[in-house]
Amino acid sequence: FDVESSQIVKSKPKEMFSQMPVIHVRAITKERANVGGIFHCPVYKCCDRGPTWYFNAQLKTHSPPARWTLAGVALIGETA
Repeated sequence: FDVESSQIVKSKPKEMFSQMPVIHVRAITKERANVGGIFHCPVYKCCDRGPTWYFNAQLKTHSPPARWTLAGVALIGETA
């Protein structure tokens, strides 16, 4: 994640994980949702995917969203 441009970017070589800044989450209606240049990133409670899913965070990207889906990009809420 690039903090300066506030968008998801390609990782550095040999970097498996990167930290995200604190994200302010708020609900919006489907009509107000921006769909252009947005990756709907799944957010999980812990590393066990599936039943620990919270919601999909909308992250800005210049790359096609399918790139991040195929890479298995996800946010983990609990790291300890």
